[in-house]
Amino acid sequence: MLFGQETREPLGQGTKILPARQGWRLALPLAVTASIMAIAGVLLLASQAIERNRQEQRLIADALWAEQSLEFEAQRMLDSLLALARSTSKTREAASGGRLEDRSLLQRHPAVVSIYRWLPGKNSFEVAGEGGLSDRDAAGLREAAQRAERLRRPTAVEPPTGDDPKAAALLWLAIPSDLSEGGQIVIAVVSLDRLLQNAIPWWLAHSTSITLQDSAGSVLAERDPAVRGAGVYVRKIETPFLDQTLYLNANSAQGRPFLIPDLLALSVACLSALLAWTVYALWRDLGSRTRTEAALRAQQALQDAMETSLVTGLRACDLEGRVTHANPAFCDMLGYTLDDLKRMTPPMPYWIGPGGGVPSDESRHKPYESRFMRPDGRVVDVLMHEAPLLDGSGRQVGWMASIQDVSEQKQNAELMREQADRIQKMSRLMSMGEMASALAHELNQPLSAATSYISAGLNLIADPEDETSLDDATRYFGNARSQAERAGEIIKRVRQFVGHTTPTLTPVNLAVVVNDLLALIRLQSSEASGKVKTTLEDGLPPVLADQILLEQIILNLTKNAFEAMVHIEPARKEVRISCTRRDANEVMVAVSDRGEGLGADRDRILSSTFLTTKPGGLGMGLAVCRSALELLGSKLDYRTGAEGGAEFFFILRPVHLAAVERSPAPEASSLHRA
Repeated sequence: MLFGQETREPLGQGTKILPARQGWRLALPLAVTASIMAIAGVLLLASQAIERNRQEQRLIADALWAEQSLEFEAQRMLDSLLALARSTSKTREAASGGRLEDRSLLQRHPAVVSIYRWLPGKNSFEVAGEGGLSDRDAAGLREAAQRAERLRRPTAVEPPTGDDPKAAALLWLAIPSDLSEGGQIVIAVVSLDRLLQNAIPWWLAHSTSITLQDSAGSVLAERDPAVRGAGVYVRKIETPFLDQTLYLNANSAQGRPFLIPDLLALSVACLSALLAWTVYALWRDLGSRTRTEAALRAQQALQDAMETSLVTGLRACDLEGRVTHANPAFCDMLGYTLDDLKRMTPPMPYWIGPGGGVPSDESRHKPYESRFMRPDGRVVDVLMHEAPLLDGSGRQVGWMASIQDVSEQKQNAELMREQADRIQKMSRLMSMGEMASALAHELNQPLSAATSYISAGLNLIADPEDETSLDDATRYFGNARSQAERAGEIIKRVRQFVGHTTPTLTPVNLAVVVNDLLALIRLQSSEASGKVKTTLEDGLPPVLADQILLEQIILNLTKNAFEAMVHIEPARKEVRISCTRRDANEVMVAVSDRGEGLGADRDRILSSTFLTTKPGGLGMGLAVCRSALELLGSKLDYRTGAEGGAEFFFILRPVHLAAVERSPAPEASSLHRA
C-alpha cells in the first residue's frame, strides 16, 4: 500500500476506509492504552493473589489458635475431673463431700452437663447435674465405667445417639480412681457445643465458622450456627481427646478477593477503560464519516443513474413554480434542456391551460391531466402526480412531481372506442343475420296479404255493373296499404336497430320498448320453438337510457335464454321478460329462462370476454351487454331463477333521479375498459 492511498472494501461488508498516513496516529494511542490496561490487569491479578495468600495465612493462624485454646480448655477440664476422682472416699461422709465437689466442678466448667459416680461394689450410680438417667443411658454409662475400670485409665466414649439428635453433641469421660482401695469411677457428660463456646472467643467466631467433626465428617458441635463459611478458605486440624480423635474445622466467611481491591485500582482501571473507549470512539467516528461520505457518493451516483434510466419524468420546483431539478426523461418530453428549464419563470412557455405552470393547491392533492407543447409545436398529453417537497427539518420548500406521457394511451383508447362501436354493430348484424329466414317469413305475410287484397280490388273494378264492387275494392286497397305499411315498419325497425351507433340518453318508457321489441324477439322464439311472456308492472316511471342499446341488451339476453333451453322439450321452453319497480328509486329489468343455469362457473362466465358455452358462438353476447349497461350507468347481475334456470337482471334509475346523479358523458375509454 502506497503512502497516502486509501484502503477500501466493498460497501455493506464491514467497510473500513481510512487513509494510510493517519493509521499511526490511531495505532500509537491504542498501543499506549493497551499497555496501560495490560499493566493494570497484571497488578490487579497480583494484588488478588496476595490478598488470597494473606487470607489463607490468617485462617491458618486463627485455626491453630482455636485448636490450642480448645486443647487447653479440654486439658483443664480433664485435670479437674482427675482431681475429683482422686479425692473420693469410701465413707459416706466423704461421699457427701464429693457431691459438693461435683457441684463446684459443674460451676467451674459449664461444658460438663452432669457427673455420675459409679460404685463398683454397689453396682449403682450417683448423679450430680442436669437431668435424670434413662435406662439406655444407664447401660451406656455402665459400659463406659467398666471400660475405664478394665483399662485403668481415663477413657472417652460417644453416647449412643438413637433418635435423639442432641446426643451427637455429647461425650462421656470415664475417670477411674484408685479401685484397689474401694474407689469410684467418675463419669462426666461433656457438651461439645458448650466446650466450643468456652474455648473459642467471639471475635474469632464472628468471621469464621468453627465446628467439631468426627472421623466420618459428621458435624458434632458448632460454635456459632449463624456464621456460614464461604468454602474458599478452609483449614482442618486433628484434635485428640483422650482415646477419641476429633477434627477442628475452620471455614472462613470471607469470599474470594475482588479483582479490584481498592478505590485507587478502580480509578486506574476506569480511566484506562475510558481512554481506550475514547480512542476507539474517535477511530470509529472517523471510519464512520469516511464510510458515510463514500456511501453518499455511491447513493448519489445510484440516484443519478435511476433518474437517467426512468421513462417517467421527474420535476422539482420551488413554491413560486420555478424548476429546480428535472430528470432527462422530463427534458426529453418537453424538448428543453435542464438549464433552459431553470431559467424559465411562470408562466411556463410549454404549459397549455390556466395557471401558467403553477397548478392550484386543490388540483395538487390528486393526480390530474395536463397538456404540454414542445418547441416544435407537438402537443403532449401528460398525467401528473404532485407531492410536497420537504427539507430536513420538515418544512415545505417546493413541489415534487412525476409526469407520465399518456398521449399514446389516449390514442389507443380512441381506437378501442371505435373498435367497440364496430363490435356492437357487428353483434346487431349477426343477430339480424341469424333471424333473416324468420324475418323473410314475417315480411312474406303482409306482402302476400297486400298482393291478395290488390288482386281482389282489381277484379272488383273490372266488373262495372256491380255498384257495390267499388266500395269493396276501396276497402281491399285500404287493407293492402295497411299490410304494405306493416312490412315497411318492420324493415324500418330492423334498419334502425342495425344502423344505430351513437348512444343518446333520453327518457324511455320500458313498456313501449318491450312491446315494440316483441316482434324481433318472437322471430328468435319461432326459430327456437319457444314462448315469450312479459310482466310489465303498471305505472312504471320512465327511465333515462338509450332505446337502441336497451333493445340490444334485452334482445341479446333473450337470445341467450332461448339457446340455453335447446336441450329441453318445446312445451317447457319459455322466456320471461319482467319490468318491476324494486323501490321508489330503482326499476329492475329481468330476463329468465328454464335452462340449467350457469352453475359453478358463473363468476368466470360473467367476467370473461369472448367466452361461450355454445358450439360456434363468439362469446360476445354478455360482453356487449356489460359494456352497454356501463354506458347506461348500470351493471349486469345474475341469480338463479324461481323455476331453476338463469335470471339476468339490471337496475335503471327513474328520469328525475338519473338526471341528478348522472355524471358527465362517458369518455372514449369507457367502452374500452368495459
